[in-house]
Amino acid sequence: MLAFLVPLKSRQVSTSWERVCGLFQRTVASACAQTSPAFRVVVACHEIPGRVAAHPNLEFVQVDHTPPSPSSKQEMRIDKQQKHRAALSRALSYRPSHVMFLDSDDLVSNRLAAFVSSHEAESGWFFRSGYFYCERQKYLHLERSRFEQWCGSSHIVRPEYLDFMLGLDDRLVYDHRNLTEDLARHGTPIRPLPFRGAVYSVSHGENLNDYESLLWPAHPLWRPLRRVLFHRAITPRIRGEFGLTPAA
Repeated sequence: MLAFLVPLKSRQVSTSWERVCGLFQRTVASACAQTSPAFRVVVACHEIPGRVAAHPNLEFVQVDHTPPSPSSKQEMRIDKQQKHRAALSRALSYRPSHVMFLDSDDLVSNRLAAFVSSHEAESGWFFRSGYFYCERQKYLHLERSRFEQWCGSSHIVRPEYLDFMLGLDDRLVYDHRNLTEDLARHGTPIRPLPFRGAVYSVSHGENLNDYESLLWPAHPLWRPLRRVLFHRAITPRIRGEFGLTPAA
């Protein structure tokens, strides 16, 4: 079984709580659309958003620590790690074979749970390839070979690895670029996922990094070149697999 662990930022540190909730609703719908029932979605949060569709595999864990200061990246990092641990603690009661940290604005393939169920003896996987999505754009940006270095929603691992991973200077939260190599050095190597596993939602005003100018450059020469090399139309198949709809 695969458990998705979702940390949700507090209303007190959100630029727009309405936008945060809209993105979160889409993320939950994406995770709950798995083709296999062998999954759980555990959300750790201060406030439970309204208007989230109920699902038997979805549950919330409310934390009671003081919300971080929005001006302190260190406090934001600690808050996210505390929520990861709270979600993990609850998820372990279901004895999942694997877990995945999923940011509250990203989307996942609906094939993940079925794939994990068919490979429960494996150590885990990293997402070498995936998509970037900006709300104001009509196309996806395809990252073919380094997706796990950009997006935090890009690793599926056995839960017994998490004590090791969460102790690496918060790397699983904010510096996931070295995570695959760190696990290999620890003697627990993971493999590339054999299909595109996630959509990284960027430049919507609530995430820390803004990649819009890099992925969709305004330069008259770079824009058409990137369109040919990296941009992909949002097809009905992609919409269906990832639950890629306009945020509520």
